[in-house]
Amino acid sequence: MLHVLDCKARLAFTVQSRPRSTYIHHIILSYWPMVALSANSELSHHRPRVPLLICTWIRRQEADMQRSMCVAVIMALSGCATTPIPAEEADPVPIARLLAYQEALVDGATLIVTRDRGFTGSACNTVFFINGKPAAEIGAGERATFQVLPDKRNIIGVSGAGACSTGLKEREVSIGIGDVARYRISIDATMSMDLSPTAF
Repeated sequence: MLHVLDCKARLAFTVQSRPRSTYIHHIILSYWPMVALSANSELSHHRPRVPLLICTWIRRQEADMQRSMCVAVIMALSGCATTPIPAEEADPVPIARLLAYQEALVDGATLIVTRDRGFTGSACNTVFFINGKPAAEIGAGERATFQVLPDKRNIIGVSGAGACSTGLKEREVSIGIGDVARYRISIDATMSMDLSPTAF
């Protein structure tokens, strides 16, 4: 009896939470008299199987709804593109993750690379390359500064690290003597990584 009453409460909730035009509403209204008959019948062995099937079906619908809500939240979080952050506000990359192009150069050029902040891709670092050589591993909301030869064709690139490994994306950059160039690493809603000049 308690089992049927619990089912009744679930059916009432489903009716209230679904649009009246849906097929769920029509099914419940069609079979609820049978559920009531099943609950009050003195001949328990004559209870129809339909109400039990409906209750089971509703429980599955509730479980599916909960799973759908979780998936929706995850997709909403992962579907948000990263946002730029000014280099001055970004955290410096720890020395242990600065791998090359750190020595000061006479009449050199400076390259500042900042990775966007945001949830997307934040679980993994990004490998930053200069002329095909890993120069740093940059995390979300971090910046790194490099010293490069001026007036020279430098190829910079980015790729995901570890489990987030992605294809290498490269750009060509040339910086004048004593000049500073700023680039940002971004990830869009499709999880595509990019490297572009920035004013930040």
